[in-house]
Formats: sequence, structure tokens, C-alpha cells
Amino acid sequence: MRTLMYLLVPLAVLLLRLADREPVPTGRHAATGKTPAPSTDAAQPSPPRQPGPRRERPVRRIPDRDAFYRLAEYSRHASRWNFRYDHDALAAYTATHRVNPDVTVAASSVAALADLLGDIDVPSHVRRYQLDPRDRRMAEQERAELDLLVSASPGAGAGAGR
Repeated sequence: MRTLMYLLVPLAVLLLRLADREPVPTGRHAATGKTPAPSTDAAQPSPPRQPGPRRERPVRRIPDRDAFYRLAEYSRHASRWNFRYDHDALAAYTATHRVNPDVTVAASSVAALADLLGDIDVPSHVRRYQLDPRDRRMAEQERAELDLLVSASPGAGAGAGR
């Protein structure tokens, strides 16, 4: 099959070249099959296009951005809160709790937001302080196995190495 393909493909290419077909026009003049007439103003090139006037967009800056940056990056609240600024909101400075994203606070100034965050105690997730009896048994077994490994290692013991 492979040798048949090696013979047929070059033969097909040779036949296409020998056919001397006229190339099919493409682009704007493909429907008419005519070539465009040369321009009469060949000596006069058109002037280069000039860019239009630049429209200056107003730069929207965060008011008191240094204080906002210090609050968002260096305050004691930086690890627990995500901070945003919304130019169009009445309370533009917002903070969302990282663990509980349902808790969001907003303020109109950086100082007010810092005061709010200082007063809020967000409940943390529930932690288990007592082990289940099964977990306690597994921990005791693991501790016993580690004690055996430590006492069985060479050089272990109270008077070793003296």
C-alpha cells in the first residue's frame, strides 16, 4: 500500500502541473475574473494617514491609596481579609473575610474600615479539642511504635556515647 502511494502521489502532482490550468482569481475581483486596471495617479501616492486626536481618559486613582495599601498589606488584618476598592460605590473600601466569604464589610474611608475590622470578631471554624476513643488508641499505638524504634536504634539510650 505504501509503495502504491509513493507512485500515485508524484504522478498526480505531475499531471496537475502539466494541465497548465489558468489560476483561479481570488479576492475582490474573483467574481468577474478580471484584473484591476492600473491606477492613473501612479505618480501621486496618497498622503499617509495621520492618527486621530488622542482621547484622554480620566485616570481614576484610589483616594488615600497609601493608607489603603498599608491596611491591606501590613496591618494585622491583612492575613484574614481581602481588600478591594470600588470607584462607583458609596462605601468604596470593602473587605471580605478569607475563611468565611459571606462576611463583607464596607466603609467610605480607610480609617473607618480599619476601625470596623478592629471591632469585628469573625467566628472561626469549629475545632475538635477532644479525641475520639478510636483516635486516642491509634495515637497511643503510634507513640508506642515510635518509642520502640527510638530505643532499638544504635547509640540510643541514657549512657550511649559517653
